[in-house]
Formats: sequence, C-alpha cells, structure tokens
Amino acid sequence: MNYLSGSRALNVPEWTTHSGRAFGSHEQRKRFFRFQRYVIDVIEVKVAIRKIDFVIRVMAKIIVCTNLRTMANQPSCAGRGSEKLADYLEQEARNRGLPIVVERSICFGHCPKGPNFKPLGEAFIHEATIEKLDEWLDRFERRHKGEVN
Repeated sequence: MNYLSGSRALNVPEWTTHSGRAFGSHEQRKRFFRFQRYVIDVIEVKVAIRKIDFVIRVMAKIIVCTNLRTMANQPSCAGRGSEKLADYLEQEARNRGLPIVVERSICFGHCPKGPNFKPLGEAFIHEATIEKLDEWLDRFERRHKGEVN
C-alpha cells in the first residue's frame, strides 16, 4: 500500500507472517505509525473545531457594562441607559427563544462610547441602541438556526 505520494511515499507491507514473525523494516514501521498518529491528530483537531463551532452557534454570552460614575461630568454606560438595554436584550432573547446569557459587569474602559456591550468572541457594540441590539440578535438567530456560519 502506498500512503503518500512523491519522495515521501510509504510502502507498507503486511506486518506479520502467519507464523507471527515481523515483516518490514523497523524504520518502515516507525514511519507508518508516525503517519498514523498524524492522521489521528488531524481528525481530533477537526472534531474539536466542530465542537467549538457548535457551542458558539448554540449559546451566546454578552457582557453589559452597567458602571455608574458618580461625577456629573464623567460619562458612564449606566447613565446612558445600559441597564434598560440589558433588560430589553434579556426579554427579547427570551421572546425569540434564543439561548443568550446577559451578564452585567463593571467598566470596560470605553466610557465615552457607552453604553457598551461585548458579545464573547465578537467585537464591542459601542453606543448601543435597541436597533443595534436587534441587528446583533438577528445575526445570532440566523447563526443559531444554521443559516449563516
């Protein structure tokens, strides 16, 4: 059998005879088992990638900044309505039947661009509004239902 082509061709003989004696050189057997381990590693990586893709499509976590700065001249996400937006996001996800976890958090350090939302694995949503959150929910819903990768 030839498992590779070109200069790295690996011709693998039967490993034992009927009497149980080893067949093929030691180097041939080492090369074959190295190749076999490589194939198994590639398969394991592909399975891991599929599992990660499944988790990303099936469930989402979005972190919301709900930090309220007490100084009137300092912008804050909570001062710009992030709590109400987080409540809206939770309610809308529930209404659509989407598995989304909304976690409230402290400051992300982007106060002038607030309210700020951070979906895990995606870019920040700065200056969040109901329209921007609806767009994100629509994208997640399509991905969750398998329409978009």
